Amino acid sequence: MSGMIAAIRSEWTKTFTLPSVWIITGALFAVFLLFQFLSFEFYSETAARLTSGESTQAQAVALLQGDLMASIFNPGILFTLLGAVIAGAEFRTGQFGMSVVAVPNRIRLVVSKVLVAALFALALGVIWYAIGTSLMLASTNGVAAAAVLNGDFFATLGRVLLFMVAFALFPLGLTLLTRRTLTGVIAAMVFFMLTLTQVVAMVSPAVDAFLPLSAARNLLLNSDDTPVPTTAGPVHGALVLTAWAVLTVVLAAVVTKRRDAS
Repeated sequence: MSGMIAAIRSEWTKTFTLPSVWIITGALFAVFLLFQFLSFEFYSETAARLTSGESTQAQAVALLQGDLMASIFNPGILFTLLGAVIAGAEFRTGQFGMSVVAVPNRIRLVVSKVLVAALFALALGVIWYAIGTSLMLASTNGVAAAAVLNGDFFATLGRVLLFMVAFALFPLGLTLLTRRTLTGVIAAMVFFMLTLTQVVAMVSPAVDAFLPLSAARNLLLNSDDTPVPTTAGPVHGALVLTAWAVLTVVLAAVVTKRRDAS
């Protein structure tokens, strides 16, 4: 147990002393704040329609919740870059050999890296959700409170955090498999293009639901709020995202152990 704690502490220190991690984190925040700025006017207009009687409370709440999710979902897609950078920075700087010497147990090394990336993604997810919620409340003078402070608050937060952690971990696993940051990013982008171009969805929506970006959309967005219909429900999306994260990380651990042993 003490060995695992030491490995996690070492990985935490190493990860957050890499300039590339902070650069990509700053870029992610900039994109996130841009989407919040773009959503600010929509929040105000939705609240104004509710106040004037043009929409009902239920309609306004649905619109505000949908746009809040969209303002997090769109920049959150770029969490794939964060996961790839965390995994690949060591290979680019030549530090991976030192990590292997410091943590001879390869599985423990991969697990510690995964835990640190997951914790970082969780922290960013909580911060983003708090900022997005605060700005929504501020832009509507409290009218949006019903869209946030209800029984679904923690369930919604949980879905956001699952999305962000999964989108950090599955490219992290892909990068560990290939030992190249760019390869991990490109692989993730290929999966995303399959969703964005609707190539798979036109042939089989059921298969499309198993792609990571489609699963994330199914988890967070309502089909009424998006130009492209969702292909499964939130539970299905949660299971698929979890499977992508777990399978890629497990494969990375197995390959890393065998590669280093050979």
